[in-house]
Amino acid sequence: MSTIFNIKIRILLFLIFLTSLNLFSQQKTISHKVVEGENIISISKEYNVKPELIYELNPDSKYAIKVNSVLLIPLQNKNFATPKTHIVKSKETVFGISKLYKISIIDLKKWNPILETEELKLGQELHLIKQETNADKIVTQKTILHEVAPKETKYSISRKFNISIEDLEKLNPDISTNLPIGIKIKIPTENLISENNSKKESLSVKNLSSKISVNKLIARAKDQINVSYKSGGNNHDGFDCSGLMVYTFENTEIKLPRTSFEQSKLGIIIEKSEAIIGDLIFFGTNGIAQINHVGLIVEVNANEIKFIHSTIHSGVIISSTIELYYKKDFIQINRLLE
Repeated sequence: MSTIFNIKIRILLFLIFLTSLNLFSQQKTISHKVVEGENIISISKEYNVKPELIYELNPDSKYAIKVNSVLLIPLQNKNFATPKTHIVKSKETVFGISKLYKISIIDLKKWNPILETEELKLGQELHLIKQETNADKIVTQKTILHEVAPKETKYSISRKFNISIEDLEKLNPDISTNLPIGIKIKIPTENLISENNSKKESLSVKNLSSKISVNKLIARAKDQINVSYKSGGNNHDGFDCSGLMVYTFENTEIKLPRTSFEQSKLGIIIEKSEAIIGDLIFFGTNGIAQINHVGLIVEVNANEIKFIHSTIHSGVIISSTIELYYKKDFIQINRLLE
């Protein structure tokens, strides 16, 4: 009799186990790899879930969690909200992150243009939602009127007043398709201060650079030809595009910032037809005309500019503006040297 009773108890326990297993399997979860400095509280805040729910799926975590251990995190529609940012962890990929937060790779790259030219870095912060632009903030700001002069373009005006073309068009919808000479457009007044600061910065860089040998800079850059690409690299072990520029100017008075976008704010912007060797040339390869790539001009011909830069697939090479890829993505040229 007791044998039959024990069998029934075992069957009952087995059925309970299957039921609980089924309930867990129906609950949507993701895997989270623990990094140094994290605890259950911080992880629960990251995913907007209660710590108790994490403990239920990971009983051992009640006592301690180890670095590199993997936790199951419950995702419940009523509780889960996509964070604004994501910190890249070891072995993560763009594809994996897009799946994790259910956003497209196109949007992820649009909100993080650096992903178009550089690989993911451990600890890198990625935006998971569209960032608020200056245009969203300047609608209520005071503005002045600027009369468009001959030969002025939306691009030159945007650079002159330190405002993006997108923001300029948002303030002045009539210029979205054309820019007539003599039309008066709105410019936010707060940008005028930035404009003066930019001019001072440009002049100081230009004056400091008068004794720098352009040929030595070019030779220093060319010595790195065939060095492989390395995200965040700025030495012989590997370069990304901005890292190569930092290395090239390393022994001069000019200390370049670390990204191509920041480098594009230095010096003075010149017309493409006025380019000379030693100028920096900038591109927007992300499809939204935002600077994310830079090279050093090493040769100028009638209808062609050659520049040295570091690319993801080929490392440090010399390319040309007549190549379709760079022809369509060209943005500007900056002069840092006299």
